[in-house]
Order: sequence, then C-alpha cells, then structure tokens
Amino acid sequence: LFAGDDYIHQLRIITDVLGSPTDEDMHFVNSVKALRFMKNMEKKQPKPFTTLYPRANPESLKLLTEMLLFDPAKRITATNALAH
Repeated sequence: LFAGDDYIHQLRIITDVLGSPTDEDMHFVNSVKALRFMKNMEKKQPKPFTTLYPRANPESLKLLTEMLLFDPAKRITATNALAH
C-alpha cells in the first residue's frame, strides 16, 4: 500500500495519505534521529479515504481508517478488525 524506494520515500508516501503525525502519535519512536526527521518533515493534512477510494464500501473505509494510524496503541485490534 505504501511501497517506497527507501524508508524516507515511504514516510513521504504515508504522510501524503495519512497527514503528518502529532507529537503524541510519535511517542513510541525511540530513535532521536528518526523523531527529529519526522518533526522536520513538511506538515501535511490527511486525505479522506472517500476521496482516494470513492467507490469503496463505507464500512471498508471505516476499517481502513481504524487500521492506518501512526500510533500503534490507537489502531484497531486484530480481534476487532476481524469482527468488523
């Protein structure tokens, strides 16, 4: 879904869709270098999945929204995703 040529390109692709993560969303990043890089990236707004996938089922887009979050602690659990 977010294949990039390298990790920097991949992060740019991810933020193009999900928008820039908040400081709170990056609490799990342990690398000072990675955190500094993320904070210095251009700030981007998220793109609505309804715009990217206008013909998709709304429930599918809801699930996608709950799965694709920067903060792993905020993502839907596997159990809840399967029950979705």
